[in-house]
Amino acid sequence: MRLFEKKFSEISPWSLLWLLATIFGNPIYNVIVYLILIQVGAYIEVSTNVTLVSQSYFILFLLIIFGVRYVAYRIFYVVRLKDQMNTAFFVEAFLERHKFQVVGMVTFLMWTHEVEGNIAGFIYFPVTILLTLSVSIVTLNRLLKMRKYLDKFKART
Repeated sequence: MRLFEKKFSEISPWSLLWLLATIFGNPIYNVIVYLILIQVGAYIEVSTNVTLVSQSYFILFLLIIFGVRYVAYRIFYVVRLKDQMNTAFFVEAFLERHKFQVVGMVTFLMWTHEVEGNIAGFIYFPVTILLTLSVSIVTLNRLLKMRKYLDKFKART
């Protein structure tokens, strides 16, 4: 018997927002992808000291990071609980752990638009650091406590 049983039709409508937050809301990944794209030359210099990275590559890199993270957590939790958990339940639980990254989605918008060097240094980096220290730490803490979340859910059933 599976304790953590759910059908995809039963997943919360909020999960779509949490999916977007999971992919695009982590400030660390957004700035890392931005810096990688600048280093490999996947950007356009709009004017003096103003750059615009390729948004399609930016999204592609973030999707790859999301995929790797999802697979890692899936292996970690589902291998241990494979007889008790189905895919739909894990997807919703994984996405729910990232709901606070909705706030961090502002960094995605900042780094995918035209970035002027001084604005990046004086506004974008401090905002990214503040969001990293708050949102990313809360999300990591929630991911590490996913076992408690599952135990609490197990106690309700």
